[in-house]
Amino acid sequence: MNIGTIYRDLRMERGLTLKDATTGEISYSQLSKFERGESSITIHHLVNLVHNLGISFSEFIAAIEKFDSPYKLYIEEIDSAYKQGDIAALKVIIQTHEKLYLETNQVLFRYNAIMTKLLLNDLTEVEIAEADKVAISDYILNCSIWTTYEVILLGNSLRGLTMPLQDLLVHEMVKKLPTLQETDAIKSHLFSILINVCFDRLRSGRTEEVKDIVAEVQSELSTNAYYFKNRLLFLDGIIQIVEGQSDEGLSKCHKAIQVFELFDPPFAKMHRDELSYYRTICTISVSNDSKDGESSSSHTLS
Repeated sequence: MNIGTIYRDLRMERGLTLKDATTGEISYSQLSKFERGESSITIHHLVNLVHNLGISFSEFIAAIEKFDSPYKLYIEEIDSAYKQGDIAALKVIIQTHEKLYLETNQVLFRYNAIMTKLLLNDLTEVEIAEADKVAISDYILNCSIWTTYEVILLGNSLRGLTMPLQDLLVHEMVKKLPTLQETDAIKSHLFSILINVCFDRLRSGRTEEVKDIVAEVQSELSTNAYYFKNRLLFLDGIIQIVEGQSDEGLSKCHKAIQVFELFDPPFAKMHRDELSYYRTICTISVSNDSKDGESSSSHTLS
């Protein structure tokens, strides 16, 4: 998204000239280029420029979110088709957004199309150019401010990207956590994405990486973040099962599932299914060790 365009609209609504808005922060030409999307500025300068408009930074973010609303509607349509496993609908959405991009040159339509391809690839094999994967990750990494749109784009696209690109984005998410307020919805979205990343990486046997991510998330949770604490309790239990501490791990998982059962039975079932998967895998692993005449107090997924 071109934040500069939104800034320009707000400036002009208030009858302010480039000179009025800069007050020495940056040159007129720098601000003009920023407003046209031809250059970027630092967060420090942006905060001061926003204050020069006579509005708070939170009000500026709200204006950005308002600009996002048409794209959020598109994302809701994409999300609905994906959850229903509607391959035909997803293909139509891809074609529509590619056409809109060509007609309007609004780059977010291109990113919506790429994101939809990455989601479709979960359901059926789709050819996705590496350049498209790089484009969507570059866009997210280059955004100095993540709005709901960028975070949803990130969450829906992450699994389809190459592991090096995933690692870059995970690093960026972890780095952003301390900069966000506890009440910021963006922070909650990032917690959810990072916890989902942990489950994906556990299935790939990357247990130590999962522990590192969990530690970063835990350090940022507020005392009343019970939902995420319960998800981490379940995740910690799975880690213990994977590492051979079955009794302790099962106890934690069952406690977490009982809590979810009270408030969200379908979500509890999803966690029961996840637990069953790991119990099966780890049982097979132990069985194979026994056949080989080996005994071990711990094992990991391969």
